[in-house]
Amino acid sequence: MIPSKDCTTLLLFLVLGTIGFAQNSPVADEIQELTDRAWEYTLDGRDSALVLSERALDISKKNDFPLGEVLARESIGLFHEIVTGDIEAASEQYFSAIELCEKHELSYLASMYHT
Repeated sequence: MIPSKDCTTLLLFLVLGTIGFAQNSPVADEIQELTDRAWEYTLDGRDSALVLSERALDISKKNDFPLGEVLARESIGLFHEIVTGDIEAASEQYFSAIELCEKHELSYLASMYHT
């Protein structure tokens, strides 16, 4: 089920909106932009959401940006959960993101448990 427009806006802020407060760098800004756009595409059922999320993941890994990797994996998980209905693939991404939060002691961990 795809959330309503009001619910979508709230969910987008809660799920992806915290990166802007956590980091203030060009890499963080780029990850924010990619995951925000990916979320919009996910809600439209567009495969390009996965491409954007994977790009965010690659950039995060190359720049040693664990929070970005967490957000990218969460975005990939949301794509699989909402668009493809593949809960197993979504869960793998969520669990990987949770492990990264724990490893790097990221405060975003609480948000991951709500995904």
